Amino acid sequence: MSRYEVTTHYPAGVSCIVGWDNPLQTYFAQVERVMSDPDSEPDFMLWIGCSASECLDTAQLADAIAPWASLPADIAEKLELERDTSHSPTRTQALVYNAMNQRSA
Repeated sequence: MSRYEVTTHYPAGVSCIVGWDNPLQTYFAQVERVMSDPDSEPDFMLWIGCSASECLDTAQLADAIAPWASLPADIAEKLELERDTSHSPTRTQALVYNAMNQRSA
């Protein structure tokens, strides 16, 4: 799994992380309000890419984070390369994913 911090449109108080989750075969993004108290619960304003194949296109990823940040072209290229050169999830990863989804169903 990769993880890149993207500069937001806000001078402070908001963070944006994007990446490629190979076991789920999806891009993900987390936009979070930065809390001053490190013991407080995270305040996510966006969290996508939690299920298999949820976000397969960097344009879709860019649209999702657009209210808070722009996806830089160099990071989009890295993400596309990671997706294009990724391996299928291992048998164990697939079994764990299936077991987790059966519990929530």
